[in-house]
Amino acid sequence: MRILWLASWFPSPQDTGNKIRVFNLVRAAASRHEVTLLSFADTGDNIDEAGLTPYAHVAGIVQRTRPAPSRLANLRALLSPLPRSIVLGHSPEMARCFDAEVRTGRYDLLIVCHYDNARYALRYTATPKLLEEIETGPLRGAVALARAGPPRARAWLSWMKTRNYIAGLMRHFNACTVASELERANLMLGNARRCPVAVVPNVVSAAVDHANAVKNPYRLIFNGALSFGANFQAVDYFLREVWPAVLQAEPRAELWITGRTDDATRNRVPPAQRVLFTGYLADVKPAVAEAAVCIAPLQVGGGTRLKILEAMVLGTPVVSTSKGAEGLEVRDGEHLLIGDTPEQFAAQVVRLLRDEELRDRLAANARRLVEGTYDWSVIAPKFLSLLEQVAQC
Repeated sequence: MRILWLASWFPSPQDTGNKIRVFNLVRAAASRHEVTLLSFADTGDNIDEAGLTPYAHVAGIVQRTRPAPSRLANLRALLSPLPRSIVLGHSPEMARCFDAEVRTGRYDLLIVCHYDNARYALRYTATPKLLEEIETGPLRGAVALARAGPPRARAWLSWMKTRNYIAGLMRHFNACTVASELERANLMLGNARRCPVAVVPNVVSAAVDHANAVKNPYRLIFNGALSFGANFQAVDYFLREVWPAVLQAEPRAELWITGRTDDATRNRVPPAQRVLFTGYLADVKPAVAEAAVCIAPLQVGGGTRLKILEAMVLGTPVVSTSKGAEGLEVRDGEHLLIGDTPEQFAAQVVRLLRDEELRDRLAANARRLVEGTYDWSVIAPKFLSLLEQVAQC
């Protein structure tokens, strides 16, 4: 079978959660089928085509443009029944590239990542189509967390537009995927019952060897770029509400925050002692493996958290909010620790820093969970079966 795959970000190197998911699913598809990839990329992105060559032919990489919208464009987006990202984010270049590929008549299946890109495939009714990873958690959560008044009204309007848009999309696709049962339930509540919804969890490789990592018993790590709004909010919350209590209890504690961080972003987070912004790391795994604790203090989000799965594979125990661990088949006290208030989160971090035996037990349990539930070898056969079912529609 020949598959045309449209990705929101080029999946190699695997330096974000989205890229890790797409890379592993492409790898799964390529084990049995021929995959051709079209992808967006942002200015400054690292692009490693060679890393994807064993699995997919790259037909094109389109630079995502983000011009500042005019007042008229903003007004048009506000008044449109469509989500703002749909009104302002259309790429004529990607439309041309996608059309040119589909019109060759080579493809047996079209896969489009995320609802923002669905529009490029809508006109093609003769070829089976899969909409990969619909995620609505961040928008739903933004409504609950927004300040009363205009901010909450804007968040609610954005959520309603997106929910209605996704529901309308469903009639045009043969199937769609989500990353967790929770996302599936939320999608069905949005009246998007017009095509099958399959749960395809995020995928990691449990074959990573971390045996030689030397743990720093006082180091915490947040392995996520602050350019993603949910990550920024999580770090801002942690530094303001949690970190002072951790330092008071354990003055030797230190926190590493990975990912690209420009000066403007750093200036927005509260100043804090013993915090290191590492900048972009070509390979974040050694830093995660050497940390004593990985934190996931997320307040909003959806899907399943690859930053948590990544830490679990690397033998680093996790402290998370319930929202941060949402969608994962984890149990508090067995696979990780949960803290939903600042006081609880700080206490759980300090508890782990002081208890090496607890760290080892959680890490061992978590790794077994990943090996049995989220490893590539477990997910790949199920994903292949889904692709073959959709292609026969």
